[in-house]
Amino acid sequence: EAPDLWPSQRDVAAEVGLTRANISEVVDRARARWSKKRALTALRDDVARLLEQSGGVATREELARGLVRIRG
Repeated sequence: EAPDLWPSQRDVAAEVGLTRANISEVVDRARARWSKKRALTALRDDVARLLEQSGGVATREELARGLVRIRG
């Protein structure tokens, strides 16, 4: 069976020998840092706009093409 592309925090914790709560703290701190990055906020906004234009569903390839179209 192929590995899960989006492992849960519990799976990550087990893999690296930490608790799920430790992983949650790390993720929360990273999200806080990312939310302050203007470039990431702009990217999130572009992805949200593309998803809205496609009815809320798009493949990663469609999103990538849309981002290239928007951003060059």
